[in-house]
Amino acid sequence: MPLFDDNGERIRGKERREAADLALAKEKLAWSGEGDAAVSGEWHVARVCSGYIEYCERGVGNNSISQGHRDSTVTWLNFFVPAVAPCES
Repeated sequence: MPLFDDNGERIRGKERREAADLALAKEKLAWSGEGDAAVSGEWHVARVCSGYIEYCERGVGNNSISQGHRDSTVTWLNFFVPAVAPCES
């Protein structure tokens, strides 16, 4: 399935892997039907951050994502969402 960034542009290429991972995490949340975010189409930043961190942790577990990428992800997402309780690490 094609993935699109926040500007509606299709995500292509190996160099856009992180953008594709984030777009896929958003799609999976929408498919899950969890809470008002899936119904209204609104995204809660903390939920997206948490979902991506969980994705990274699963990737570390099956050796598809490095521990360094997972640690960097936690650091950056907690940096960009300081007003929300820090994402679990």
